[in-house]
Amino acid sequence: MARELFEVIERGAATDDSQVRQVFSGRRFLSQLHVAKNYLVAMVLRSLRLFHGQHTIQGRLADSLRDIEILFKKELYDHCLNLIVRAENLAIRYERDVTTLEILGWKRKLLLARRSRGDVAAQLKTISAEEKRILERLTQLSELRTRALMIRPTDLGDASEFDVPGHMEQAPDTLAGITFHHHIRYVRAVVSGQPEKAREELRATIAACHARPHLVHEDPGPLTTALGNVVGLQLRQGQHQDAITTLAELRQVPTKFELPPNERTTIRLTARSFNIELELYRDTKNIERGLELMNEAVKYVEHHGGSIPEDYRVMLYYQFAHLQYHAADLSATMVWTNRLISDTNPAERNDLQFYARLLQLVAHAELDNLGVLKYAVASTRRYLKKSGKPTPYQSECMRFFTRLGSVPPHQAKKAYLDFAAKMKDKGLETDDTRDYFELVDWAVRRGGE
Repeated sequence: MARELFEVIERGAATDDSQVRQVFSGRRFLSQLHVAKNYLVAMVLRSLRLFHGQHTIQGRLADSLRDIEILFKKELYDHCLNLIVRAENLAIRYERDVTTLEILGWKRKLLLARRSRGDVAAQLKTISAEEKRILERLTQLSELRTRALMIRPTDLGDASEFDVPGHMEQAPDTLAGITFHHHIRYVRAVVSGQPEKAREELRATIAACHARPHLVHEDPGPLTTALGNVVGLQLRQGQHQDAITTLAELRQVPTKFELPPNERTTIRLTARSFNIELELYRDTKNIERGLELMNEAVKYVEHHGGSIPEDYRVMLYYQFAHLQYHAADLSATMVWTNRLISDTNPAERNDLQFYARLLQLVAHAELDNLGVLKYAVASTRRYLKKSGKPTPYQSECMRFFTRLGSVPPHQAKKAYLDFAAKMKDKGLETDDTRDYFELVDWAVRRGGE
């Protein structure tokens, strides 16, 4: 019954309870369909546990704890002790303090069950001392985590309560503790206008990660976040070449630390690094190098397809379109804006969804596709209407491109210059809008050609 239900749901023959009842009409289990569904969910989760159990350290430790409990209840104490020792070593190596506490609890139970073997009192005292040390470390980690998560640069000012507590000036001895400790100090340095100090704190986290490659393999987050923050510092200081070097280091993390290539975390990391570097080349007008990297990024996108999170696909498609526009390949620009519009959810990254459509209007205008431009404007208006109330910037753009489709050729230059002047006079173009596309500069160029 459960297998039949699974097969029907898997092939899409039934997507809700009413359809399930139609497919299995007359079957007795339908009177308790919710029970059958719960049983099926339990079976699927059990299968997934078996499949993924050995793929993560936490999964392996969870299996070991279950095995320890079974062996203890069967009074197979020697086998139980061997497994406890192995599990404890694994938990300590991977800094799983909470699991280590649970293992120590089993070690205590085992000692009490085998009182005749050795100095039980001394061993119990050792266990208690280790538990106390771990609890102190967890308390310290909890305080650091709370402070790190509370930090918002806009809230900081000179508020010393957001700094590392005085009794924690020395960084903890676990990667999680080191990461939170240096993150707090990094934010303080940024707010205080000390970029070199901020970079020093980030490099301390990066060094700690490199000293623990097995932990990075399990969770690359601390390393990739620190490297991403280094890139941010370098970009703010105009150190573009240094940022490119750091981005290359970031993109090498999956290979260097042997991360599974098809894991969502790995794919997101790689897509993010491509997006940042492509935007850097676009902003600095290094189009040649941008196109070289774009070729590499396109191959990555085509290979991983739907595995790339949609927000990153939207960002990458826009970078591709923008670079091709700067390379004066308007046909390729249209290809990538069409990919963005047709292959992604219109609600994903509303900002880029609009600017992709704006880039299409620009390309049509440059190609003098005035007949097609009219339909493109209408399509963009429909998109804006569905998305909510257009901004003044968007409304002015729509008015201009609508008018452009009917302007006589000899008046086109004046229309471009009038539009540029109006955008300036109304203060509609800002640094934020220019970051997406320098529309006023484009209009001025078109008006002067």
